[in-house]
Amino acid sequence: MPRPPLARNVFPPPNPPPRRGEGFPPTPSPLAGEGRGGGAPGGEERPRIDPMTTTSTRGPTGPTAANPPRSGLSLHTRIDLCRGLFAALVVLCHAFTTAWAMDRGAADSISPSAYAWLLHSAGAGFYWVMGFFVLSGYCIHLSVDRQISGNRFTLGRYLAARFTRILPLYYLALAFAIAVEATVSTLQAGASDALDDRTMLLGQLFVVHNLIRCYPGFVASWSITNEVIYYVLYGLLASIAAGRRERPIKLGLALCLAVGVINQTIYTLGWKTPFVLRSGLLFGLGTIWFLGATVAVYQERLGRMPIALNLARAWPLVLAAGVVGWHQGMPIQGAYVVSGLAFTLMMIRMTAAPGSTDPVSEARWAVASGRFLGLASYPTYLFHAPLLVLLSTMMTRTGWDGDWRYNWLVLTVASLAVGAALGWWVERPLMHWRAGFLARVRSEKAEGRGSFGLPWRQPRGEIGR
Repeated sequence: MPRPPLARNVFPPPNPPPRRGEGFPPTPSPLAGEGRGGGAPGGEERPRIDPMTTTSTRGPTGPTAANPPRSGLSLHTRIDLCRGLFAALVVLCHAFTTAWAMDRGAADSISPSAYAWLLHSAGAGFYWVMGFFVLSGYCIHLSVDRQISGNRFTLGRYLAARFTRILPLYYLALAFAIAVEATVSTLQAGASDALDDRTMLLGQLFVVHNLIRCYPGFVASWSITNEVIYYVLYGLLASIAAGRRERPIKLGLALCLAVGVINQTIYTLGWKTPFVLRSGLLFGLGTIWFLGATVAVYQERLGRMPIALNLARAWPLVLAAGVVGWHQGMPIQGAYVVSGLAFTLMMIRMTAAPGSTDPVSEARWAVASGRFLGLASYPTYLFHAPLLVLLSTMMTRTGWDGDWRYNWLVLTVASLAVGAALGWWVERPLMHWRAGFLARVRSEKAEGRGSFGLPWRQPRGEIGR
């Protein structure tokens, strides 16, 4: 097997044709400053729910002498742990494809069938991105619903919260990706014309790169385009249908499903342009995002439906079915849908099952671990792709590369370590800055003036009527 050039384009394209290409088809994915904890691909925060005081129609209403809180993990902590775990699994998957490309003898080390299984499981990061989408839709709806219930929702404040959450770290990661592009192009002359592609640069700057083309070393950020568009769409629908907590979800779900099906049909019938494919996937995957929001709307009702609870217990089997189906030739769009359904069932299991909102007594280490992993998830996701390109190139040039298993371990550990450091040293200060910024926005709104001297649109009265 010939040695590949300096592990540059080890990442497959973000939206592969509808059979077996893998891609980074990303998210954290509520209003900024409203929840504690970190982000993920999409950078959503956790819903502000206090499990020690939250009441539920399905269980105890609070800790008492006769009903002490059980030991366990709160919903906050479970969501943060999911974020951290999903980000780590995305890194693990992409480190595998990178490590395999670095080893010229990798193809001789295992059988083709074993490699195919690895590629469609350990090498497929998009499964976990579907989990991020579900988490994002769930958390953001709860935050917006809380704002609407308190007659405090405005589109301007919502967008300010969303963009200050997702964009600062995104642009830092983009700058790092551009620096990596320049470094690798210098080490390997003529390796890429990405830095000279102005359309690509504009797409990345305006966060529509998934509809155009991503930098080769930053292709994992494809989902940020999706998250931004879902945020804007949901905000517009929530503003139009203020006070009707179910209507924005129904409208968004119907719109995404309709556009996704129409575009997929057009593509299948022969109009096979990249824009048709990518826009179809954008809205098609939007159905998964809105499924997460749907769980937030109907979680009480779902908790009283035995069939929903029984299906929710089987979410790992549904995810496994998606992996097996894609390995056996199911179009990758089908794998997206099946894995999205699996994580929707997981969310039902986490939030609607009896006892899921009962008071819990959490160990301090569990709370601290959840917060740390949640804080590290978004920078880990954003920075890992250019970091893998840089590390693999340097390892190849210096002769520190070796067997693909060794490369896989080194790349995974190094990427996770850098992500954790960025979560503490970069993401945490950004979150503090953002909290102060949003506090000033709220203060200006209360005084009847907006940022940059622009008046805020006052929320509608009589919310809920």
